[in-house]
Amino acid sequence: MKLLLTAKAAKDHATAYMAAEATKISITSVLRNDYTIYATLKNDGSNPDLMAKAQAGIEKLGKSITDKAALKSFNALLNRESKKVHKELGVEWPSVKVKDGEMLNVGKDRGDSASGDGEGDGSIKISEQQAQDILKGHISVLQKAYKETSDKVLANTLQFAIQNLK
Repeated sequence: MKLLLTAKAAKDHATAYMAAEATKISITSVLRNDYTIYATLKNDGSNPDLMAKAQAGIEKLGKSITDKAALKSFNALLNRESKKVHKELGVEWPSVKVKDGEMLNVGKDRGDSASGDGEGDGSIKISEQQAQDILKGHISVLQKAYKETSDKVLANTLQFAIQNLK
């Protein structure tokens, strides 16, 4: 028998794990933000261009994940986050996933139409400028973490996230 977690291996794995967690947190935040914009605009019918951009970004992210296990994990995250957003908006839409670069509805028990008129139903109204400001705030947090970390794996992960969000 041979121990796999030597002191160095344990430190390396811990570093990689922390980087993975930072990436997951970052992706969750960005995904939640963009899906909220998408669902809000779908619900109220305003600004179809921004809604299409939000959808395209989510689809691009999903399509860029080529590993089956990673895509399954991504879709589970998107499924959970879309359910949360739908609940906050007070709409009874199916949750979503990305398959072959296309955002699709999941589930059979709910319809695909929104209820309510977007007025007083808990909808979040957000302008394109507000969406850009939110994204800039997320990028700023990532940039600060990038500048402050001495962990090379985490720095590379943060740098990748920053570059892909700009």
